[in-house]
Amino acid sequence: MRTLYSRHKIEGFDVTTFSGHNEPECSPLSCNALATDISVNQHCLFNTFAEAKEAIERGFFKNSEPGPYRIFAVYTIL
Repeated sequence: MRTLYSRHKIEGFDVTTFSGHNEPECSPLSCNALATDISVNQHCLFNTFAEAKEAIERGFFKNSEPGPYRIFAVYTIL
């Protein structure tokens, strides 16, 4: 089966809050300006899933927005 968007480019990985447990809310990287304290790319995203996961596991987001946190891959559709 062919997808509607056959060409895409991954831009990075974002961490979003899910305190309501059923839909993403905000990105502490941008909403709380945490991107100024950690290495992110030009899109305000982590370059790898591992970087995003490590930031969560080390408690980087602890004093920003309430969790839980989930990692999303962010793509540009070409």
